[in-house]
Amino acid sequence: MAESTWLRRRSGGFPAVHHLGGRVPLRTAHPAVVTVHDLQPLDHPERFTPAKRAFLGWSLPRSLRTADVVVAISQRVRAQVVDRFGIDPERVVVVSCGAEHVADRPARPATPPVVVYPAVTHPHKNHAVLIEAFARLADRHPDAGLVLTGAAGAADAEVRAAAAASGVGDRITVTGRIPAAELADLLASSAVLAFPSGYEGFGIPVLEAMAAGVPAVVGADTAAADLAADAGVVVDTGDVAAWAEAIDRLLTDDGYRSQVARSGLVRAADHTWEASAAQLERAWRLAIGAPAAGSGGGHAHGDDRA
Repeated sequence: MAESTWLRRRSGGFPAVHHLGGRVPLRTAHPAVVTVHDLQPLDHPERFTPAKRAFLGWSLPRSLRTADVVVAISQRVRAQVVDRFGIDPERVVVVSCGAEHVADRPARPATPPVVVYPAVTHPHKNHAVLIEAFARLADRHPDAGLVLTGAAGAADAEVRAAAAASGVGDRITVTGRIPAAELADLLASSAVLAFPSGYEGFGIPVLEAMAAGVPAVVGADTAAADLAADAGVVVDTGDVAAWAEAIDRLLTDDGYRSQVARSGLVRAADHTWEASAAQLERAWRLAIGAPAAGSGGGHAHGDDRA
């Protein structure tokens, strides 16, 4: 209620309000656009505290149903929203993430080669699968290293313990969260991005790696796998042997590595922030009842609630 009151006082004169946090206030005088990154609170409520689980379990469905337009960050999330809540597909617009810069050629990995996984240490990120896979291929690549970046999550202690017990702990670095510029440099110099996460609404590290010319190995059946389809290597999320094999081939076969990296560059070129901005403009125009850009229609206008 406090949010609703504050918003009404601050948003007078605007044709619409875009709620980026996935929640629409109970009372709003404007057309509402809401962004949804994923449905994890509903798909995996066990990953949330009881209080947050109860709040999101109520507020997320209500917000998606009442918003004038829903912005989903991937086609997979859009399909989930439409199927789960019976929302008119015309009201759900995909606005995907973008890459800041797309390289013009595959990256040249540093020596010795490094496999990188940037992810918060949450259980569903499946760090243990990657650690075990790296341990299996370590003898074939005695100079290779594994770098795990990302803030500490609920499984942080388990991830560090798994690295220490792997038998190759001296070649596994757990950095914690690092600055964005440092991560970008690390990605650009890495030989492989490994991304075994079991749940993703988009998977922006995969896009960032492809844009840098780095081949990506991605866990199947997530939005990140959709992004990497035909532009990366997709393997079963929990299949340690498959992960070891996929990474080993990319570290061993330079021609194959270059082929995968080039496919990733092509895919990344489709995901620019300019394209995302055009998608977002479409969502806003839909919310306020304005004609689509370039349609030759009349001037933008609001509705009665504005």
